[in-house]
Amino acid sequence: MEMPERTRRNKNKKRGLATAKVVMVGDACVGKTSLMSRYMERQYVECTNTIGAAFVIKTWGIHDIAIWDTAGEEKYAGMTTFYYRNASAAILTFDMFDRTSFYNLSHRYIPILNDVASAQLKVIVANKSDLLGTHQRQIIGTRMHNLFFIY
Repeated sequence: MEMPERTRRNKNKKRGLATAKVVMVGDACVGKTSLMSRYMERQYVECTNTIGAAFVIKTWGIHDIAIWDTAGEEKYAGMTTFYYRNASAAILTFDMFDRTSFYNLSHRYIPILNDVASAQLKVIVANKSDLLGTHQRQIIGTRMHNLFFIY
């Protein structure tokens, strides 16, 4: 006999288990930690290197969502499959000042996600636009329209 959804949710809550897993993905210092901190605590955090991964659980409606902030440094690349496993969604982040960080999304991170995660939802975030002037934002926005992801 299958357990009712409400009972499963309550048991998961008591165990500290999340009902969904979201991974923050991208190169080092593209702003993954700052985005998570802004969302969770409504404050800005300067660039700090995440060692391995950090995660928080956010209650959103009836769901407890585990948000994993993964390290973007190459030396932690061996652990990414562990962190990405069973992810429901991925927030792929790149720095608008660093074209390589955009390139790495499709050539480094998305292939790993496609192999080990069930993440059907992938969102791409162009970060650090607040550091650009209006004219620069328009130019970069135009350039980004010429770059496509098909996955």
